Amino acid sequence: MHKIVGCVFVLAAVVAAAGCSKDEAKAAAAPGPLVGKLEALAGKACACTDAACADGVGAEVVTLGQSAGAIADADLPALQAAQAKIDRCLSAHEPALVAYTKLTDEVCACKDKKCAEKVAKKVSAWAAELKQSRRKLRPGDARLVMEEQGKRGAACFEQHGVAIPQ
Repeated sequence: MHKIVGCVFVLAAVVAAAGCSKDEAKAAAAPGPLVGKLEALAGKACACTDAACADGVGAEVVTLGQSAGAIADADLPALQAAQAKIDRCLSAHEPALVAYTKLTDEVCACKDKKCAEKVAKKVSAWAAELKQSRRKLRPGDARLVMEEQGKRGAACFEQHGVAIPQ
């Protein structure tokens, strides 16, 4: 009987200790308040229906970033995911990126080299116009152009043996 009571006591102590470590682990894994704020802005960005709203949310993101202070390493993946969502949603209201996405879609729909060459000229004109306007894309928009649309467009140009426009 003493052995059973002793075993139950030891088992209860182990369970209690495990419970403490789970609570500590939860506390350590709980995201900081910045994560919640940026995720809320991501939701707000995706609800935008016009450029004015997108610009306003973009300004809020900048303000939040400027006041963020130290950021815990554990929060970085969640913050990066929220920022990527913001970038995707706000890019739908950036005219230069919308135009580039249409050009990418156009070249990927091409059935032959002649079509791809025609789109390549349009992409070059788009790039020249963007440069001439001196308009700067937000870093998130620039990343979307280069990483997502740029890679997709490049693959479509290469498929038709057409040099990637600069």
